[in-house]
Amino acid sequence: MNTSYVNPATVRALKTYKSLLRATENLQGTLNRQLESFELTMGQFHVLEALLLSGSMTQKALCEKILCSAGNMAFLMRKLTERGLVERKANERDERSRRVELTREGREVIIAVYPRHANVVRALMATLKVREQETLERLCRKVEAGDPLKFIRELTMIED
Repeated sequence: MNTSYVNPATVRALKTYKSLLRATENLQGTLNRQLESFELTMGQFHVLEALLLSGSMTQKALCEKILCSAGNMAFLMRKLTERGLVERKANERDERSRRVELTREGREVIIAVYPRHANVVRALMATLKVREQETLERLCRKVEAGDPLKFIRELTMIED
């Protein structure tokens, strides 16, 4: 591809983005296959994980925690409820909403899946040294925060 008409900084940014996207898709593919063995999707896993680690919460709070749309959350709730892994109970603090909780079966499933999933993530990330993992996490958080000036200052500090 001829990129002579594009700013070199833009070409570099695009190459970086594509590398990040490929790496993410590779990781997601492996993790999706692992979760399929438990008959879970990644979204369902994230709901169960959030409830395990944070306890019951409203559907809205759950959406915010796992970064999904209300429509997708409604779909996830329907599937997880049908499977008997979560239930919605009256919210004592706000009668207009309901709290989502793990059922006994849901707790058993996520307690069985979570350590295995975490070990697969650990194995996938083992290609990076500890310091590289820490750097990658920090850089991803900066990209996520969308503060280009802060990101630029950080880059100038870590360049050789």
